[in-house]
Amino acid sequence: VQRFSGNVGIVVVVLVVVLFFGLIPLNLPPVLLLFVIAGVAWATLQAALQPWRGRRLLGGGGKETYWRGQRIVIDQPRRNSRRLPPPPQLAISIFYFVLSVSLWIVVIRDLVRVFS
Repeated sequence: VQRFSGNVGIVVVVLVVVLFFGLIPLNLPPVLLLFVIAGVAWATLQAALQPWRGRRLLGGGGKETYWRGQRIVIDQPRRNSRRLPPPPQLAISIFYFVLSVSLWIVVIRDLVRVFS
């Protein structure tokens, strides 16, 4: 399973805002547009779940160091799965989750409209 970096969530939010305000007009068939919206909703849901999986959304990589000319990346220790993520990560995660749920509602509503 491919894991997303924290920057994917930021790109998805920017893309949703650009499409929402009509800065990039999309003249796609309705079914294809639903697939695009569903893909964005899935990506935002994956970004929302990252802190709960023990990863960080912002500043997420491991510590990078060099020893004898070799690059070494030391991963940060995984947090206890029973604890909540830190408050900034939790706030971002909740924002992504609300965005994802709202996009899924749009997809389901439009699927009902297209196929009814």
